[in-house]
Amino acid sequence: MRKSKEEILSILCITDGSYRVMKSRARKRFNIEDDDWEAFLQKLK
Repeated sequence: MRKSKEEILSILCITDGSYRVMKSRARKRFNIEDDDWEAFLQKLK
């Protein structure tokens, strides 16, 4: 199930302005492809 942007912000405890930067940094740091982002968030919850 795909999460909305608001749900992602809530899970990661960040503001809307930080979302794009934080997503980019997390994807680079953990070598996450765009397709795997949703699976990564599921593991966090």
